[in-house]
Amino acid sequence: MSKAFILFASLATASAAQSMTLEEAVAMTIDGNPQVSEQYAILQSTLRQKRAAAASFYPRVSVRAEVSEEESEKVRGENVDNNFSPEEYNLTISQLLFDGFRTSADVDRLDQEALADRYALLADADNLALDVAGAYLGVLREQSLVDLAEKNVVDHEAVVADIEGRLKKGWSSESDLAQANARLASSKSSLLSSRNNLMDEEAEFYTLVGVYPEGLINPMVDQSSLPANLGAVLDKARAQHPQIQSAIADMQAAQQEIRNRKADYYPEVYLDLSAHHDDEFDGLEGENQYGRITLRVEYDLYDGGRRKAQTESSA
Repeated sequence: MSKAFILFASLATASAAQSMTLEEAVAMTIDGNPQVSEQYAILQSTLRQKRAAAASFYPRVSVRAEVSEEESEKVRGENVDNNFSPEEYNLTISQLLFDGFRTSADVDRLDQEALADRYALLADADNLALDVAGAYLGVLREQSLVDLAEKNVVDHEAVVADIEGRLKKGWSSESDLAQANARLASSKSSLLSSRNNLMDEEAEFYTLVGVYPEGLINPMVDQSSLPANLGAVLDKARAQHPQIQSAIADMQAAQQEIRNRKADYYPEVYLDLSAHHDDEFDGLEGENQYGRITLRVEYDLYDGGRRKAQTESSA
């Protein structure tokens, strides 16, 4: 790597460290904020739950194998071995055919919950961006006020020096000098107050962004992106505000939860396919193989009022 490249990289890094736009401050804050990261993790968790719920649409394949050593003292026939090693293997494929729309309702519910989580993530990011923008502009405002206060002190010091010179020549009075010194003291007090306010804003900025505010740049507003009037602002807020959209998605998820609970009023229908193989099973010599196709229906005739109570609870 050449020395020129290293020097250029060092200068670029130093320049980046000395200035920060509002967009950079917002991006840095959102990228490293733990609350935003937590909400993103919640969204990812809901998406995984949706995938888990959708697994019921697919068949379930299970395998069971048993190998053992057995010894029996009973003699049940000439072909019975008192010491034998039975083996048994089963392959089962089960497909859910109907579950009262429980799975589809569960998938739809989690889809709406994921949408609500996504809007909640956007809302957290928006609120955080608003806080950062307020702190960013607050630092710029207080910096300008400190500059004005410093200039005010310099101006009053010049006035005091001028009056002192005039007093020595007899062109001014002691009262004029006293008034000028009082105004100078007041300007210095205002300067201290402005510096204190600036430190408060800088502390707020550091708390949010995690870096000290240096080289902040006055942001330029894109006027074309602003709505034309207050009515347009309110209409846009109602249609696009992420917290409102999140609440709507939550209500739709609740509707799907009611569908999920009502699934208990329907039977569950399964199609099972199984294959079996055993050798020396129960001490009988020889192999045994068979296959089976089963249409299975399950329905609770009475559950103590659980279905009704859970449906009413969801509603």
